[in-house]
Amino acid sequence: MRTPIHIALMLAVVSGSLLNACGARSPMQEQWADAGVEPDATLDAPSDVVYDHVNDINGCNPSTCSGCCDLQGNCRTGTQPSACGQGGYECVDCSSLGQTCITSTRTCGAVQPCNPSTCPQGCCHNGLCVEGASHEACGSHGMDCVNCASLGQTCNPYSLTCEQSSMCDPTNCAGCCDAWNQCNWGGDPWACGFGGGGCEDCASQGLTCDPFWGGCVTVEPCGPWNCLGCCDMVGNCQWGADDWACGGNGELCQDCSAFNSSCDSQTHTCTGTQLCGPENCKGCCDPYSGQCRMGWDPWACGSAGQICQDCTGSNMICGDSPFGGGQCLSISQTCGPNCKGCCACNTTGCQCLGGTDIKACGHDGQICQDCTIGQGQCIHEPMGNTCISTPPPPTCGPWNCPGCCVDGTPPTCVEGLDAWQCGWGGQFCSVCYPGEACVWQPWGGGQCMAMTDWGPPDGGPADAGMADGFAGCNASNCAGCCGANGQCRAGKSVHQCGRNGELCENCAVKNQVCSDGDCKNP
Repeated sequence: MRTPIHIALMLAVVSGSLLNACGARSPMQEQWADAGVEPDATLDAPSDVVYDHVNDINGCNPSTCSGCCDLQGNCRTGTQPSACGQGGYECVDCSSLGQTCITSTRTCGAVQPCNPSTCPQGCCHNGLCVEGASHEACGSHGMDCVNCASLGQTCNPYSLTCEQSSMCDPTNCAGCCDAWNQCNWGGDPWACGFGGGGCEDCASQGLTCDPFWGGCVTVEPCGPWNCLGCCDMVGNCQWGADDWACGGNGELCQDCSAFNSSCDSQTHTCTGTQLCGPENCKGCCDPYSGQCRMGWDPWACGSAGQICQDCTGSNMICGDSPFGGGQCLSISQTCGPNCKGCCACNTTGCQCLGGTDIKACGHDGQICQDCTIGQGQCIHEPMGNTCISTPPPPTCGPWNCPGCCVDGTPPTCVEGLDAWQCGWGGQFCSVCYPGEACVWQPWGGGQCMAMTDWGPPDGGPADAGMADGFAGCNASNCAGCCGANGQCRAGKSVHQCGRNGELCENCAVKNQVCSDGDCKNP
């Protein structure tokens, strides 16, 4: 016997209501939860499959976030009116409901008098607690908001204070300029662009950012979900059996030839004994298997051949690194980019440490790492203090060679400033191509670069091994400093410091900070 149509429709409506009441997601909620380049299921880490019933964007979920997750996948504190919540669930905009965020429960409620006790993370604007990171309403600790724009200043989104800052534009930014007038490198999905233009939010459009030309693209990034071989540094899938591109299951390709090794076409691994590190891994090195990982998974986060770090704890997230792979970053209000060392975090908060200890190693506000996991050492790399798996001397490598290593038995360390033996940081030496020269680097050794002028304008001799002119970057067109790729940088970063078109200097290698284009003691 058939069920009458009107009864079937009634059952469908009732069952749908019951499902929503029990916590099932509506079709629109499914779209929100699946925001991103890939569907939600393909982004899920093996350890967070149990959280498929909640919003899970780019790894933000109850296992990685004690606050709430916004639609860009960022973990927020959950105490702000525009982003209220806890337990790794989706943030709620209380202000759109005419309410505020109750900080003690992190839930929306009736608007309360704004003061330091009811608005500890933001500032008071017309009696309401606001986030405190806009140019028109800047501040924290429940104090009155300051209109930075009326003072000709901008609001620092980290310190929530008004600051004098030069406008971000093509003359001082090779990446893109965000809403806070800050220069970003331009390869992040939420801040994509180049040439000093405005940053574009690719993630909100369901796209990703191509870091090589600074634009939003629909191409799915190379990874385990679409590559049986290995992914090269350009993002192409290689078959994984070449000596220069060896690997499988969508992992980062390894260069076996760097260690006089070859790629086993059956196992897609380099034959012979080799150590995963900066010489052959752009991601991070698994402390247990020794494999080179991509470096942007929360449970295996890292870049430039450092030991992979577990970033699944509270107050931390695996963010993008300008060196490839990822970096374990603090999302705490108390410790972050304002820390020159590393942030030691627990469930109650974070503390800034020096970052040079083997059990607390890191730089520029990253989460402190215990280098003893993986039998590593806290090495002072050009980018800052980093955990690296290091074999004992006397073999040549980053632990004992500021120049480059000449292949041999055993490898030997040379200065690294000759065109036929050029390199830095204990890498294997490279031979510069015709038209290139080996340019001295402030942290030691050299780097092969195409030069337009190796002498001063009068045609005299070269100045102490320093290049006088970069391709497209020099004192006549760059108020900041010239990077290794010939681009004009702002010159205000601790890793790229300088002015008047000089070669950018890495202050971090001297434990110094960048001030007015010069490396100085903090």
